[in-house]
Amino acid sequence: MFLYVPKGNVEVVARRERATPFDVPGAEITHFEREGQRFVSFDALIRTYHRTDTVLLELAKIVRVADGDLGSVPEAAELEAAATSNCEIAKDDFDNQRLQFPLCDALYADCRWRVEQGGRRGPTG
Repeated sequence: MFLYVPKGNVEVVARRERATPFDVPGAEITHFEREGQRFVSFDALIRTYHRTDTVLLELAKIVRVADGDLGSVPEAAELEAAATSNCEIAKDDFDNQRLQFPLCDALYADCRWRVEQGGRRGPTG
């Protein structure tokens, strides 16, 4: 579950609710660099919760490029466009999640297929 609070209240609310701050300066789960490579909050989630699922690691490549990292991952442009557009049409952060999660599920399914099949889908799927 996510709690959305003003940036200035994150630490206070996190302590009170025993929550983990996410994607704010100083939080364990936020953007980071290691060995000259930039990582995003999604990477931090994977690291923090010790996920080793090859499919999640493949999805992380898409999320990283969509979040501004250099690279060429075709799906990243679509994810970035959808995320940006959803911010424009969502009523609030929870509505934004509701709009974005089906795309994330679809990208995960595609990554799973690619990992299991050993490559990208062709033009006919």
